[in-house]
Amino acid sequence: MLKQPLALLLDLDGTLVDSAPDIAAALDKALRDHELPTAGLANTRHWVGGGALKLIERALSALDGDGRADVDDVLATFLRHYQQENGRHGVPYPDVVKTLRTCHSRGIALACVTNKPKALAIDLLQQFGIGDWFAMTIGGDTLDERKPHALPVLHACNTLGVSAVDAWMIGDSRADAGAAHAAGAPFVWVSYGYHRDDNANTLQATATLDRFDDLIALLDATTAD
Repeated sequence: MLKQPLALLLDLDGTLVDSAPDIAAALDKALRDHELPTAGLANTRHWVGGGALKLIERALSALDGDGRADVDDVLATFLRHYQQENGRHGVPYPDVVKTLRTCHSRGIALACVTNKPKALAIDLLQQFGIGDWFAMTIGGDTLDERKPHALPVLHACNTLGVSAVDAWMIGDSRADAGAAHAAGAPFVWVSYGYHRDDNANTLQATATLDRFDDLIALLDATTAD
């Protein structure tokens, strides 16, 4: 049974924010710049997860039949466009702001642990008025490793002064689950995110949130150690 956490480590894309519209807009601009077919929102939702490089690799695998595009070139173009699109179309999931406010008021430490570049992550959190509630933000470019490696989770825990068993990693993807399991932290899966074909069983989730505000009921149901 879950015990009350001292910290919540929160993924960003697909967990706190539906940022797929921003990502899709930037991706399609990058693909057009390289004279490739566009991806569209539905494909982008399926390809998100694991960071920008993984996104570009999946897009090129599906759309660049000739294999002529250079992954690094398309990635650089995508990141340039994404700086402009970040926060323009995406929105927080329902009740994210209210729920985070409640968690913060209860004295639970909050950290954003994402594979998005840190500067873009901080910018997005600030745009939606929730950035000040986070004690720290770890991006995909913060450390030598990114999710699903354990390092981002362990670094967040060390910085916050809590053990991994006292921090819930909350996210939607294999990367989030892998990082949590590797670090020894409980993994709480959000079923509404960009989870591809995974589910609570395949991701070995300790608990599931079908809506983000289900987090409050889950916290209330936990036991003190």
